[in-house]
Amino acid sequence: ISINGARPWQNLFIVDGMSMNNDLDPGGTNDDFDELPGRSQGLALDTDLLEDIKVYDSNVPAEYGGFNGGVVQANTRDPKAGFHGKLSAQMTRSEWTRYHLNEDDPDLESFEAGFGNSNQPEFKKLITRLTLEGQLTDNFGLLGSFSRKDSTIPTRVFAVSNQTDTANAAEVQTRRIDNYFLKAVWQVNEDWKLDLSLTHAPETAKTFGPNSILSAREMEAGGDSLSARLVWNAPLARVEQNLSWSELNTSRYSDSDYMIFWRTSTSKNWSNSGAATEGGFGDIEETQKTLAYKLKADWNSFSWMGVNHALQSGLELSQNSASYERNKPYNSYTVAKTSTCLNNDPYCSMGPTLANGWDGQYANRKTVTQGNTRFDTRTWALYLQDEMRYKRLTVRPGVRIDGDDYMSQTTVAPRLAIELDVFGDSKTRITGGANRYYGRNLYTYRLRDGVAAMSTEYTRASQTSDWVLNKQVANDSKFNQLKVPYDDELTLGLSHVQWNTEFAVKYVKRMGRDQVSRAWGEHIGEPSEDTGTLAANYYTYYNGGKSDADIYT
Repeated sequence: ISINGARPWQNLFIVDGMSMNNDLDPGGTNDDFDELPGRSQGLALDTDLLEDIKVYDSNVPAEYGGFNGGVVQANTRDPKAGFHGKLSAQMTRSEWTRYHLNEDDPDLESFEAGFGNSNQPEFKKLITRLTLEGQLTDNFGLLGSFSRKDSTIPTRVFAVSNQTDTANAAEVQTRRIDNYFLKAVWQVNEDWKLDLSLTHAPETAKTFGPNSILSAREMEAGGDSLSARLVWNAPLARVEQNLSWSELNTSRYSDSDYMIFWRTSTSKNWSNSGAATEGGFGDIEETQKTLAYKLKADWNSFSWMGVNHALQSGLELSQNSASYERNKPYNSYTVAKTSTCLNNDPYCSMGPTLANGWDGQYANRKTVTQGNTRFDTRTWALYLQDEMRYKRLTVRPGVRIDGDDYMSQTTVAPRLAIELDVFGDSKTRITGGANRYYGRNLYTYRLRDGVAAMSTEYTRASQTSDWVLNKQVANDSKFNQLKVPYDDELTLGLSHVQWNTEFAVKYVKRMGRDQVSRAWGEHIGEPSEDTGTLAANYYTYYNGGKSDADIYT
């Protein structure tokens, strides 16, 4: 979801008052040796459980922070009165699908062959749901739900141009999303209400590394969350408190903890590209844990000097932990020529190579990777706004202050929204606003620092020689503390209701500044001074980006 030109991962996703953003590396698209693809939403929630969804795309209240795009807020429904159950199943499959394909598309052949993890011309998907809910007493109800989405997708591991008799067999990818959800609602009395929600939402996908044998792996995502919300209709205000805990992960577990870059030969003949790769990328576990508390007070409205005031104030606190781990050693090998293979060495192979006519080949260089990096952060926020009404005019000024020890920044975001009911009949309205929204800095900026340095390189002079330490691999990423990116917004709109129909026009201008970009260190005037520790071609992040968007609706 892109809102007003912002990146999808710079939205704020909230369910029952709890943030469910994945901040590990939601913008990542690479699936390779040391990186995993990411996504913006941390948990896949079954939409059958939702009571409502609200999307704030402009004039966002001060209650919400940590976004540059917009806010998507969802609430799960309460258990129904009485006792109810529901069982459902739905299926879709490629046999029921008609594709409209461009014959000139250069990727058409790969798509039709099902090469790679994203080309899926053949598939079967089955969704099953079971829900039980009801009121156990006059003021206590339970809702329990289980849903499963299963997909099977035939695939080819090798590109069409790289097919051989050895590597021509089709494999089968699988996808699965499970969602276990339990919600308890206790209406203590007219003034107190407590609800508890527990979600277990693991996701798994069996996929294959491209153009490599023995490359099967299982990708995992999703996680667990627990939230409690207490609402008190106090004499002076409606007070809502929310305490939540979540653990989200993005992980890969490979069938092979090694990779060998053989050259195509008469014995290593599953590829005709010149390189016959064997093995996978190894195991990686990325985890994000969050403990958060929110306090919000909607104060009773009052009149002062002819103006009606409705104040809202709030406090937010959170403790976050992020980690990147390779708990098992992972080995990658490159080869050199040899004329003999002795001692049943699995990393030696006889057979003439196709490209340069070697008699055989052996692994002469290996890189061993193992280690972890982790850090903790704390964030806090305060906000206050006043919705003031005077006759046909409503003005809502507000301010939000956020701070954290990740980037050691404190930000102040003013908010202002104005609405004029032109004729006092709620049919014709003019709206405007000027707001600032501060986003979030992703954990990957710091987690990437030190990943390359987990690798140690070894060499051997011949096939029968011992492995000798060559060097510790230099780090290829440097963490810098950054400013928090922000968007300034100006908005103006007009709406009118006629014939029971609303007609509206709106203009929004967004000016994104201090946006985070990635660059080589030397390109921003920070060359590596010690290339043994920090690679000469290292990259880092800096606040060099900006954007401007004009949105007409």
